[in-house]
This record gives sequence, structure tokens and C-alpha cells, in this order.
Amino acid sequence: MADLGLAATKDVQVNQRLAISDEGRIGSWDYRAGLVHGVSTRKNYYRDGYVTGAGLNAGLMNGSLNPFGLQDAAGMAYLESISVDGQMNRTSKSTFSGVDASLSRSLMELKGGSLAFAVGLDLHRDTTQDERLPIVNAVTYANAAAARGEGARNVSALYAELDIPVTKQLTFNVAARDDYFSDFGNTFNPKASFRYEPSKSLMFRGSANTGFRAPTLFDRYGYRTAGPNGLTAGRWDDPTLCPGGKPGVAGSGTALPGQVASEVCNAQLPRQVGSNPELQPEKSKGWTLGVVMEPMKNATLSLDYWNIRMEDMLANLPEQAIFLNPAKYADLFVRNPDGSLYYVKNITMNLGGQKAAGVDVSASYTFPKSVAGTFKAELDGTWLTQFDNQLERDSEFVSNIGRFGLASNGTTSSFPIITYRWKHTMKLAWNRGDLGAQLTQNYNSSYEDQNLVAAQYHRRIEPYSVWNLTASYNGIPHVGITAGITNLLDERPPITNHNGYTYGYLSSAASPIGRAYNLRLTYTF
Repeated sequence: MADLGLAATKDVQVNQRLAISDEGRIGSWDYRAGLVHGVSTRKNYYRDGYVTGAGLNAGLMNGSLNPFGLQDAAGMAYLESISVDGQMNRTSKSTFSGVDASLSRSLMELKGGSLAFAVGLDLHRDTTQDERLPIVNAVTYANAAAARGEGARNVSALYAELDIPVTKQLTFNVAARDDYFSDFGNTFNPKASFRYEPSKSLMFRGSANTGFRAPTLFDRYGYRTAGPNGLTAGRWDDPTLCPGGKPGVAGSGTALPGQVASEVCNAQLPRQVGSNPELQPEKSKGWTLGVVMEPMKNATLSLDYWNIRMEDMLANLPEQAIFLNPAKYADLFVRNPDGSLYYVKNITMNLGGQKAAGVDVSASYTFPKSVAGTFKAELDGTWLTQFDNQLERDSEFVSNIGRFGLASNGTTSSFPIITYRWKHTMKLAWNRGDLGAQLTQNYNSSYEDQNLVAAQYHRRIEPYSVWNLTASYNGIPHVGITAGITNLLDERPPITNHNGYTYGYLSSAASPIGRAYNLRLTYTF
């Protein structure tokens, strides 16, 4: 007899959108207006293999279930009696309703063309509703708890833009946008840019702007339980109940008398994640300056320097930051009256700032056509000159380039940001008639691992590159054939000491899948 097999859920999503638009001309003005209404619903069900936690424990205790092998007919009948398969465990709904309109016209003629002006408005309302249903409390081993979140926001905005072609070679653009959020207030963000092309083979460009990112409705109003709703991603020592170890190094502490070591040392601890109604917007300032060149026929090269300053960043504190300094973050360890850990509070927060700068490099060259076909080489890469992060307001900035800093990826992950000094994508393409092929390399420079462990285990993550190869044939009418090899050289993902990566490899920057083959056939009617 077989058991229930692997657990699986069913996710049903429905997205509906109605859009009405009109455009035309009124006098010397061109106009455009639109109305949009969208509704998205999502329902999640236990599909296969889910049972109640209490029923599972009872069956193990009374002998109805065999924990060491496959179930007999009586065991299967018992599992079916405590099954929750088919029941809905989560439901959510979001809506967007808005109108937008814009007017544009030419104000006058300049040497480079028309001085163009545009003005517009945007009015919309967003709503969200998300609920984990009470049934999740019964499936205790799934580490979820019933919760509900609901919120709404009205946004109104005015914007204007002016395009100024001073000459055929020099153009300026200035724009500004003023937004009002019903839950945050007003924000004004200008932008200015230029483009200067002294010759056909040389062009300069640049821009400066401020930015504003409001927390999403889910970030601020999404569901969050009163207690824990999951477990930490990594294994840690409870700093109070398993003291004496090296901060951040799981298993180095010693459980206090009366404590179960496996529950308080080197363990996944209860954690609370979710929304935060106190979140404020994230703000930024940035500028760029670049050049595009054509040093020779069929060759282009561009270099763009960028510089961004951010504050009040929306993110989760990485778990390593909390456990490296448990005294500083003592208020995040919420405890029961008897001193046991209720949960680690790890909700979305407004953290500190970020100073980032670097150079984007893009180059391409198309080789002269020959009897062998046409070859083209391309390179797109980024060299970081600065990537400093600040955990809280007024704390020191710490470089995050080529090492595990204490900043996280943002509201979607508590993993640290992976900031390689240099990374690129390089392509070599070939075409000849109906045949084509492309060899691609994705490359990341070396990285200093999180070396909190004993010195003999210190690690430097070597440069990592993956090569992919694809080939195509289009010589059959209406038929396209594409074959490929992903991870051509069967490169293994980098191994890391970082405790947050459950499987021991740098999963936020690499895939564990080795060499893989794919084939795609398409038919066009």
C-alpha cells in the first residue's frame, strides 16, 4: 500500500482588466484619456497529501499509523479520515480603479526642432484583502497561522514634461511629478536630462532626479498574525537559552539546564514575518553621466556612470544581523512569561540608507559577413565602485562589495544582497541562412564568504560563470526548431558558510541544476 505521497497545493488565480481609452486633438493640443478597472483574485487549496497535525500525532501515538514504512489498509483509511485535501486555505483580492489624462503640444520651433510640452494627471484607488483561513491552524506542521489583512489607498498625481531641442546636436528634457498618497501625504520629484551628439560616432548623455517608493499595500496592510507564522530560514542558537557560543554561529552555545538542546541550539526558531502598518516611503536621489561611441564601423561602446543615494529603505533585517548582535536587537526576541522564545520579530521595516555607484559597460561588434556567416559579439557588464549599506538611521555605512554585508534583498527576502564587484553577460552569435547559434556566458567575480566559523573553514567564493548554448533552424515553412544546453560545462553552484542558505550553496545567486538539455518546436499558422 502507498501513503499519501508528496504534499501539493492548488493555486487558482483570475485576473480581469477593463480598459477604455480615447485620443485625439482639441485645437492645437493633442489629448489622451483612459479609464482602467482591474480585479485580481487568488485562492489556494490543499490538493494532495495534507492532514491535520493533531490527527497525525494521535495516529502515531495510538498505533494507527506506521512511521517506519508504508501504511496498510487501516492506516490509509485513517489518513483519509484526517485529510484536509480539497479545502481552501487562503483567499485574496486586489483591485485597481483609475483614470488618467494628458495634453501635449508644440510651444515653438527651436533650431533642433519643436519645443514640446506635456501635462497630465493620474487618479486611482488601490485595495487589497488577504486572508489565511482558520484551517491552516489545524495543519500545524506547515508552519502557518490564520491571519487577515486589508487596506486601501487613494493616489492623485500631476506631472509635466518639457522637451527642449536646443540644436540638432543638443537636447534637454525636464520633468516633474507631484503625488499625493492618502496614507502618506505629498511628494514632489523632479528630473532633468540631456543628450549631446557632436558627431554621428559620439554621444554624451546624463540625468539627475529624485525618487519615491511607497510601501505596497501588502507591505503595510497585509496579513500578520499576533504570534509566530513560520520558522527562521537558518539555524541559530537562542541567545538566552543557549548562551556562551560565538554570535551568529549555530551550535556553538550550550543549552541551559532544563532546556532541550535540539529546540534552543542549532535550531530553526519561531519567527514572525509580514506587514508593518508603521512603514514610511523610501526616498532616493540619483544622477548618471555617460558616453556612447562608435570607434569603428559595426562597433559600439557605451560607458555610463551612475550614483544613487537612498534612505528609509524598505526591507527585512537579515537574520544574521539579529543573531550577530542579539543584545542590540533584544526587543526583537519576544518571549513567553516563562522565558521561552515566543518568536523572533522579523517584519518589514524602514531600515537605513544605501550609497551605490558604478559603471555600466556595453559593447558590441558585428564581424564582416563571410562565407561562414555573420558573427556578432556583445558584452553587458557592471563594475561597482561603491555599495555601502546602513542598517538603521544614523548608524555607520558599511561596504557590501564582494562580501556578505548586513543589508537584505528587500521586502521579498531576508537573504543578504549579493554585490559582486564585477558581473557581466557575454554573447557570441552566429547566423548563416536558416541556421543560427548563440553562446552565452554569465559571470560573477569572486566573493568573500561569511567566515564566522573556525579559521580552518574560512572560504573565498571563487569567480562563478555559467555557459549556455542554443542553436536554431528555420528552414521549414511555419516551423521553428530551437535546441539548447544550459550550464554547458556542468558548473557547480558556489558553496557558502552562510547559515541562512539551508542547502549550503549560494541559492540567491546560482542554481543547483547542472547541465540540462532543452528542445522547442513551434508552428506558426
